[in-house]
Amino acid sequence: MMPARPIVRGLGAVMHRGVSYGRVTGIKSYHTLASSAVLVDSVEVYERVEKTIEVVMGGRYTGYPGFRFVAGRYLDHPVIVGTIPPYPEAVVEVVSELYMMGVRNFVMLTRGYRLGKLPVESRSREEDSIFIAVAAVPLDGVSERVAAPGLPLMPSEALLKHFINAAKGEVEGIESGGSETPVIRGLETLKGVTVTLKSPRMPWSYQEVEPYLGMRGVRLADSVTAPLYALQYYYSRVRALSLIIALKNLTPAAKPVEYDYEQARRIQVKEAEIMSRALIAVVEALKRAEEAESGGPRE
Repeated sequence: MMPARPIVRGLGAVMHRGVSYGRVTGIKSYHTLASSAVLVDSVEVYERVEKTIEVVMGGRYTGYPGFRFVAGRYLDHPVIVGTIPPYPEAVVEVVSELYMMGVRNFVMLTRGYRLGKLPVESRSREEDSIFIAVAAVPLDGVSERVAAPGLPLMPSEALLKHFINAAKGEVEGIESGGSETPVIRGLETLKGVTVTLKSPRMPWSYQEVEPYLGMRGVRLADSVTAPLYALQYYYSRVRALSLIIALKNLTPAAKPVEYDYEQARRIQVKEAEIMSRALIAVVEALKRAEEAESGGPRE
């Protein structure tokens, strides 16, 4: 049974001339023609999709500042793609509204930080990899209001399986000798536990994750995965998966004079490139998940 009180204030729809509008997303409910959504925290990646997607009824929407969505056929599959700010409340707000409109599958492509070093076998490809968040440690202050403390926050097994299979289908020669690690067109996918913070960019963020450094499987820090996984308890039909691009190490806060703006821009471009490449396997995974649930290909 769902809690009686809303998770975040202001959720819900606004009625105008008989049409329901999402408060946060700005999407008209009768225009939602997809049961899956891909959420990204990169405006650059979103705009690439917006230019190539085959827009269907409803098209493009702008909600609260920082929230933009497009509904259509991408890679010949109906899907909603949206860009949202990378903070925990944003995930809860968007997923809740889209769920009310019939969306059930959610994949988040987000940028995070590495904790410690990658395994030896992966270091040579560390700038061409994406992490599957196989579990999340909630330190964000929102997840605990969505799911009871102590519940394991993990991805949907179905979406995880379909993503790995879809990723393998994108392989151009498996370099790992037939291992279980899929390679998306030269992009290695790794698995790790993420620590979800209110924001990993605060001066005190490193101190928050420090107790978890060195724990088995803990390799990442981000700001959206835990609430996304927690929503699977709040809405029993939600299936969720979070993929994290982590090209930077989370370190104690640097002084402003140490900030390298050119390096930051290079990383930003690389993150967008990886996210765009991963999006191919994500949409294929959503397609397979929907087909498996419905018992056949979707027209």
